[in-house]
Amino acid sequence: MWCWRECKLEFMFRIPANVRKVMLRRYYWATWLCAGLEYALLSLFLLVALLDSEYPGDWIANVFQATLYSLYTWAAMQGVVVGVAFYGILLFKAHNLRPILYRTRFERLVGELPRKCLLLASVIYMGVCSGLLYGSFLEDGMSFLHYYGIVCALIYFIRVHRRFRNFVKLPVVRFDQSHTLQWIWWRSFQLALHENCVSFGILTIWNWDLFWENPRVSLYAYGVGVLITAKLHIVRQMYEMVLYLQLPLVLQNWEIETKKGISVPAMLSQLLHRSVRGLFGELFDCGLEETRQELGLAEALSTNLLYGFQLQASKDFYDMMSCCENTRSKNIFQLDCVSRCPWLPVRDLIFDMIEDFVKKMEICCPQPSWPKRQRSLAEMLRESEKQARLHLGMRPLVPPMPKLCLWKRAPDQEPQCESLNDAPNSRYNLYEYPQSLMCWLKLILEVVIQSFINSVPPLRALFVADICAPVNYELHCAQPLRWLLQGLVCVCERSLHEDKYGMLQSDLKKIFDLLLKVERQLINARELTRPSLQNIRPAKLDRSYYLLWIAAERSLNRLLETFDPYLNHILDMGLQQKLRERSLNSPLT
Repeated sequence: MWCWRECKLEFMFRIPANVRKVMLRRYYWATWLCAGLEYALLSLFLLVALLDSEYPGDWIANVFQATLYSLYTWAAMQGVVVGVAFYGILLFKAHNLRPILYRTRFERLVGELPRKCLLLASVIYMGVCSGLLYGSFLEDGMSFLHYYGIVCALIYFIRVHRRFRNFVKLPVVRFDQSHTLQWIWWRSFQLALHENCVSFGILTIWNWDLFWENPRVSLYAYGVGVLITAKLHIVRQMYEMVLYLQLPLVLQNWEIETKKGISVPAMLSQLLHRSVRGLFGELFDCGLEETRQELGLAEALSTNLLYGFQLQASKDFYDMMSCCENTRSKNIFQLDCVSRCPWLPVRDLIFDMIEDFVKKMEICCPQPSWPKRQRSLAEMLRESEKQARLHLGMRPLVPPMPKLCLWKRAPDQEPQCESLNDAPNSRYNLYEYPQSLMCWLKLILEVVIQSFINSVPPLRALFVADICAPVNYELHCAQPLRWLLQGLVCVCERSLHEDKYGMLQSDLKKIFDLLLKVERQLINARELTRPSLQNIRPAKLDRSYYLLWIAAERSLNRLLETFDPYLNHILDMGLQQKLRERSLNSPLT
């Protein structure tokens, strides 16, 4: 049941049709590239395995016959491609899965374990199928290659997927797809040559007698291991490359046709035609026809179910707005024939996302008064003494916690069960109240387990709740804001020269107010990391906090620098006072 729950893509049926079409096109294109990769690696392997120096013509003919004109190869490839497609589905879902709130490490372990098991199963399946395929073209004495793929898959899984839920890494610079593929192949084979040494060493220890008698077998085994490991790396990076392609975003989203259905056969035939034509052309393009399909910016940013897609859309929004020469953002402040501005729906969506983030952070973080009350000298000394005690590891001046024990009794009393209202007074009551007996045994078992967990520090760390877990969860969900805030500031800077109709002039006050609220909530989140009497060990904020803090601080500073001569006309006295206090406080220094 959990396996099916992790595999199904129910969110694909609850997203807009244009977004779903973009996702399907990218998935089909990546799977098609991986299928071509299988034939390329098999041809490379057969060029070495079927080497015949006396008759080179027959050698090339045998390679073509074993790859392109073999029914057995085609049938075996279907099994390999099925595993690759399933692995691609898991990668797509992991890329677009929203963050999950885990309060303890044990909850994270239980929540991530099914996903890791599916990834491990898909990787092992690809390794086994590849080992069977390559081993079928060699001699009968190389049957060990059938299980050699398992060792290569396990080492690959430990290297790549051993960590729980990493951050979505967006590309800083996008290169041409042909150069990207060349770099992926070169880098993957370099990694495979190093990683395969461990698996080949294990295989050598297991089959040392066979390798000693026939050294050529060891050469074939090492080559098969390199091909399997390189294929696993290339498949993952190919899916990531297609996922991170630039989105076909436009600002005018009301002219995009959304009622047109998605024809999967037509889409596949179009991708096949473009890919075959690109192989013989000068440039190897992506084959996705991204220029013919347009995706509204507001529609792409509103896809809350696709976390990675929304994060990539926010990054592309920042790239569009920061480049004044971008053709897709030149008409941002223009009006059409019915006086509609393409900036208005995007503005409303960004404002809603910022306000929603501020409301959620107000629930998670303590909210001190603004501005802070001036403390007396005695309060400051008491606070500094308390913080010094906590940082030095000294015990605070409070009564110690009572020790956990199973029984509490005086020397002249019999042990009694204190948690039961009607404790059994004799051994005959145990048969009359079996439910009470089970409760008593359950209580004893829980106390013993809890005492054992507390006595082992690694186990105790699994069940310790993190007080910053809700804040880290909200900060991780709000990662698109770190690009949207900077893109919003770029729009404000461009409005000084391009906004002829004053579309953004009435929103500047609200933008300043929202940026101040975001910065205030980030300051409040920082208060959770300071040790207290209830939490002596200081909590730790996630990396997402520092990324969002840098983006918010940079955005507000750029906005102040740009509109400094006009602040008296834009902001009221309350906002100006908050900005003065912000420049004096500098809380994170």
